[in-house]
Amino acid sequence: MTPEKRVLVVEDDAAIRAFLATLLSHSGYTCDFSPDGNDAVDRLRNADYDAILLDLMLPGQFGFDIIRFLNAERPAMSPRVIVLTAASHATLRDFDESQVHTVIRKPFDIDQLLANVRACASIG
Repeated sequence: MTPEKRVLVVEDDAAIRAFLATLLSHSGYTCDFSPDGNDAVDRLRNADYDAILLDLMLPGQFGFDIIRFLNAERPAMSPRVIVLTAASHATLRDFDESQVHTVIRKPFDIDQLLANVRACASIG
């Protein structure tokens, strides 16, 4: 029996969190949730995740701050980050997307999201 894959969902919108919880649990993933950036950093300090779904515009620390934290303190987890964002192109203009697995714009395609979660979860 293979161990369950763990996903951290960092999203401040309760409806999106609930939707992702249902989607991911029905797809066989165990999920933890962070409603803000500060909680996410605490969780990332203390646990490993197979995939991280990360909103950028969060209370507390922004998603960009979390990516910097991962690059500095947990670099093996950076390639497991899937950014889910509704941020404008201007906001993302200076963002180096090579720091994460991928960036998916909201509203997102469910199949694309699940394919990226599977890809992250299969990283050795």
